[in-house]
Amino acid sequence: LGLGQAEARRRYNQLAKADPHNLDAQDAFLQQLCPKWGGSFEAVHAFARACVDSAPPGAPNAGALLTGHFEHWLDLPDDDSGGYFRRPEVRQDLVTAAAKSVLDPNCVPGKSTTYCHEAFALAFSLMGEPALARPHFAAIADTCPAGTPWRWMHDPQRRFADYRAIALAAPSPGGVRA
Repeated sequence: LGLGQAEARRRYNQLAKADPHNLDAQDAFLQQLCPKWGGSFEAVHAFARACVDSAPPGAPNAGALLTGHFEHWLDLPDDDSGGYFRRPEVRQDLVTAAAKSVLDPNCVPGKSTTYCHEAFALAFSLMGEPALARPHFAAIADTCPAGTPWRWMHDPQRRFADYRAIALAAPSPGGVRA
């Protein structure tokens, strides 16, 4: 991160030639694009959307988009209410990314898809959209995941349990409850 934007981009571009959808590399480069390292959220979101758009259906590259939105949310003053996630453009980003990644029938479960489900569950919960959070909660364990965006919540175990209960009781988009 201390090498600057130009060197980080050069290194990312070299890696992307060999492995264009490497989520770990995308997340590392995305961090360099954050304002805390001299970048901007416009650059973060543009890069993250490009990661999702260029990835094959079912790939977990929505993780970069999720990371970008959580970084932006954390940079705002005391936005624990989820107001950021209720922005129409954020909602659209997340709905589109979920459909193209972990909700796509080509998705192969793994570590990255688990992270995506955990992060989508929180983002859609903060958005006040339990029906959208429901499939993500259904895909993960019933205990609060450590090392994910949930760690940034006040009393994450309680919030996880509360949001999970609400989401699993919510009708699915087809109108059926769990």
